[in-house]
Amino acid sequence: MNWRINKATAALFLSSLFFASCEDPTGVGLELQEPGSQIGTKYTDTTAVLASTVLLNDSIFTLGASSTLVGQIQDDKFGEITAKTFGEITLVGGNDTIKTGATLDSLVLALDYAYAYGDASYPKEKASLRSNITWNVYPLTQGFIDETTYFTTSSLSYNANSLLATSTFQPMPNDTVPGGTPVLAKFRLDQQTAGRALAESILSKAETSTLKTQKDFAAFFKGLAIVPAGDTKSILGINPTSVNSTFTLYFKNTDGKAKKYTFRFSDRYFNQITADRSGTSLAGFTSYAQLKPSSQTGSATFLQSGTGLVTKLTLPNLENFRKTATGSSLELVVNKAELVIPVLASALPDTSIYALPPVITVVEATSNNLIAKTNGFPNILLAEGTTDPATLTYDRAQKAYVVNVTSYVQSVLYKKRSNNGLILLPSNVSASVSTPTFNGQKVNRAVLEANPYSPSESNTNRRPRLRIFYSTVQ
Repeated sequence: MNWRINKATAALFLSSLFFASCEDPTGVGLELQEPGSQIGTKYTDTTAVLASTVLLNDSIFTLGASSTLVGQIQDDKFGEITAKTFGEITLVGGNDTIKTGATLDSLVLALDYAYAYGDASYPKEKASLRSNITWNVYPLTQGFIDETTYFTTSSLSYNANSLLATSTFQPMPNDTVPGGTPVLAKFRLDQQTAGRALAESILSKAETSTLKTQKDFAAFFKGLAIVPAGDTKSILGINPTSVNSTFTLYFKNTDGKAKKYTFRFSDRYFNQITADRSGTSLAGFTSYAQLKPSSQTGSATFLQSGTGLVTKLTLPNLENFRKTATGSSLELVVNKAELVIPVLASALPDTSIYALPPVITVVEATSNNLIAKTNGFPNILLAEGTTDPATLTYDRAQKAYVVNVTSYVQSVLYKKRSNNGLILLPSNVSASVSTPTFNGQKVNRAVLEANPYSPSESNTNRRPRLRIFYSTVQ
């Protein structure tokens, strides 16, 4: 197709109310010209980008995830975040045989962990800044149910009056002891009355079906609840399937020889995540898909893995981009369009221990603030020129997130896509027909700058921008 610029129409367009500060061309997209074309390339970043915080359904699937969370953090921006882990213990082969009459030495729960959020994420050279953590272990009174799905909102009953074990330790994620073994969180169950009773009870099942079939063992002992003891100032990610995460009974048979019997976590475990946002600008969320505009949250928006908080961006004037003062529509091509969303400047120091989400995926929204889907699958924006999901890239120089949305903007301009806005999802996205999989085993968060556009340009350096390089054609 042969494209030629219509100067009169372009002049009317450039004087319209929607884009009052378009600048001279920057050269972007000039390589797209065909022989004989006369293309005028323009640039604007003054279209309105409205930002809001939305609470999506926070029932996030975590059963059998690669890690589970335990801890509690008092966050002045996001509230009190609490994570508990519920896990089933399973029999494994290769153990010493427990003989009738065996005597107890100890019962030890060892937990391998790597992910850290909060004080525990200070680097090794600043380990003195890591606050001690106290976790408690309780017995489940409600077992796992076959074919039941467990989410971050799920829970299993446990006996909070039957303390099996407690441990206070300084977190050392990713640290190792000589020989390369990771530093573990360890709990001596035999040092608590209820824990010792459990250990003795296991020994009493020597040479019975309880220690021979998982069905009988699960009926005898339903599992563990691992619970933070108040504000631990950190949330850690346990690796239940690690070879180092064990539940080990040390004993002596009647011959006096030291023996051990090791149990492990089964594939049935999950973490619960709860958020108490009272006293913060996020207080008052009463229903899922509820939207809080940035004007209600201090000219900022919020997103957090694991808790259902996302940021929604709407572009209310984008559909009018092609309209001229006379009501006609320009023919134009978008050479490049990108969203630039700055991280709130005052929140940047927090990122040393409250890390930004490792992945933020861009998906289309519905008019009622949900994730748009086609045939059950989320409408994911694709990275330009690929089949990979479009994700935000953090630009350290700008202290902002950037993502290319050229195809999306072009499609909206020509009404090939609905203009219901975009959701910034702090997660990877599931390939199955389901709600996108949040990183339910992380609670990383971001606070984004959400100042509106002002013709005075007084706050334009720290506001969400849609930067469009475009060419008007004929």
